[in-house]
Amino acid sequence: MELLPIVNIDINKSKRLITNKYSYYVSFNYNKTILDIVKKLEIRSYLPESKCWEIPERELNSLCLLLDEINCSYILNDDKDNLDLFANKEPLVRYDQSFVNSLDFKVKPYDFQKEGILFLLNQPNALLADEQGLGKSMQVLNSLVALKKDKNLKHVLIIVGYNSLKLNWLKEINKFTNLKGHILGTRYSKRTGNMRIGSVQDRLDDLDNLDNLDDYFFLITNVETIRYTKVGQYLDKIGRKRTGKLFVFANKINSLCNEGKIGGIVFDEFQVCKNLKSSQTKALLKMKDSPIKIAATGTPIMNKPGDCYPLLKWLDHDTESYFEFSNNYCDKDDYGNILSYKNLDNLNSRIKPLMLRRLKEDVLDLPDKIFINDYLDLEGKQLEFYNKIKMNIRSNLSIIKSKNDLMSILAARQCTSHPYVLDNTIEKSIKFERIIQLLEELIPNGRKLIIFSSFARVIKCYYDSLVKLGLRPAMIIGEVNDIDRSNEVDRFQNDPNCKVILGTIGAMGTGLTLTAASTVVFVDEPWNRALKDQACDRAHRIGAKENVIIRTLICHNTIDERIHKIVLDKGDLADMIVDGKIKQFNKLMDYLFDF
Repeated sequence: MELLPIVNIDINKSKRLITNKYSYYVSFNYNKTILDIVKKLEIRSYLPESKCWEIPERELNSLCLLLDEINCSYILNDDKDNLDLFANKEPLVRYDQSFVNSLDFKVKPYDFQKEGILFLLNQPNALLADEQGLGKSMQVLNSLVALKKDKNLKHVLIIVGYNSLKLNWLKEINKFTNLKGHILGTRYSKRTGNMRIGSVQDRLDDLDNLDNLDDYFFLITNVETIRYTKVGQYLDKIGRKRTGKLFVFANKINSLCNEGKIGGIVFDEFQVCKNLKSSQTKALLKMKDSPIKIAATGTPIMNKPGDCYPLLKWLDHDTESYFEFSNNYCDKDDYGNILSYKNLDNLNSRIKPLMLRRLKEDVLDLPDKIFINDYLDLEGKQLEFYNKIKMNIRSNLSIIKSKNDLMSILAARQCTSHPYVLDNTIEKSIKFERIIQLLEELIPNGRKLIIFSSFARVIKCYYDSLVKLGLRPAMIIGEVNDIDRSNEVDRFQNDPNCKVILGTIGAMGTGLTLTAASTVVFVDEPWNRALKDQACDRAHRIGAKENVIIRTLICHNTIDERIHKIVLDKGDLADMIVDGKIKQFNKLMDYLFDF
């Protein structure tokens, strides 16, 4: 049996490049086994002058767990000058599967969900990136319930990336835990007792009077709240008074974290913070002192190295500047434009310990998703109207290209969905007729249908037409408030007389459970495949009982066909649309109307 040397781990308050917190310095007599252990850490730096390894504070737990696995002894030595800083430092705790099995779950989890809970317990700063429909909220909530007792947490803040998800999280809390949740700013009418979600000032008032919310462990708000700013005075890095915009809400949350009143922050749909320059990302990075930070997303955000930087920054995993980060992973031209990416294996190794991602096909025996493209032929007045729109675009193509006017093609897209939204004298739509045919097949068999469109005007048109036919459809578009949105979901899921729910991809495509449906229809497609997949997963998730049919309605020899090919095949054009890279705009327009 190999005799391993004792590893010394010293705390020193000097700061170096790899961390903006206090470093740990690891030293030991040379041993290849221990050296290999240290090299497994994704962030470490060898200091030849001291003959030791420097690791950031967040890596200490990983190192100790790895040393435990090889039965290596280690000593944690506090610098005498820093005893006050670490006097209250909690001992390392390693949760195991038996601990998770001992938890009193309100809803029995799947085995893979137990693994996710264990991961979150042992990784306080983590990214849960399970595919849509695997119950990320269930895993997050139960891990926090376990930590509440173990770490004496008072409150946890849940930030949702989309405003419509606040009530959904409140329902998930009630479903999966025995604790209470409160949407910040919630007020009740004295006359009717109806619930409403108040202003940002109401939400700040709740934070100022947090002692009045002791009964609520989970606090919920949306990303628009955290980016709230006011002009005020602050001190810069060298202590000078400055006047500028202050992230009032984010700064308040960070103060409450430092006071121990908020013990954790969850950010759902983290992909909305991939842009470092956005207000919500800047606000999120202000809330850096939470001892527990969990990012959740079912949408891959690691498509480009720059997308990862806010995530790593918030999780205290990365402290280099964005300039240094982008130089490490991007090749640029003389003007700073990104030409290609590099060192991606290294970046992946930095993200991997923080992230848990499982796919439905790997962990669940869900019913199949069956994709069907319904090709339709425009006819009559709808065809005539579409041809006029197409000819008008072609005749003005040079002007459209010069202005990078993507909005100019919306009429062509909307016309194939329903020309009535553009000309109320044209009441016939080939796609709506196909919807009626599907309903005539589904309703007698007790089946339900989801209808998606990119356009609220199209959804409203279809909704009004279905109501005239005597149906009682549900509808979710951007203007539907949170409470009504939640009621519409409940109605579709539980009311046998509600056979159809219609919604825009933006308003209904994320965060909702619509497993009562057996068929999903896309009247038109989003530019990005990930958005379409997210929308499909409203029906294809835990709780689905039968195969989910995904139908895409495509009008032959129209812009529909070209967009469908972009979504499936031409990722460069799809990325151009989503990211606003207008340098390929001419190429896009030629492709869309070259028929």
